[in-house]
Formats: sequence, structure tokens, C-alpha cells
Amino acid sequence: MGPKTYAIKFGKSAYRHLEAFRRFDRNKILDGIKDQLTYKP
Repeated sequence: MGPKTYAIKFGKSAYRHLEAFRRFDRNKILDGIKDQLTYKP
């Protein structure tokens, strides 16, 4: 059995904030969130 994982859900306002970033930067942010918060929220 592997480590416990958590689902990450974003609200509409989070998506609106992320739209302010360039696609490259937005993807780095989302990758970091996924890497960090999936296992240690």
C-alpha cells in the first residue's frame, strides 16, 4: 500500500488568479502544488 494521497480542488477564484500568469509560469505553479500538496496538504 502506497502513501495516502489527497485530491486538490480549485475554486473559480483560484483559476482566475492563475490566468494572470503566463502559461509557462502557471504550469510550474500547478506542478509545484501537485507535487507538494498531493501528499502533504
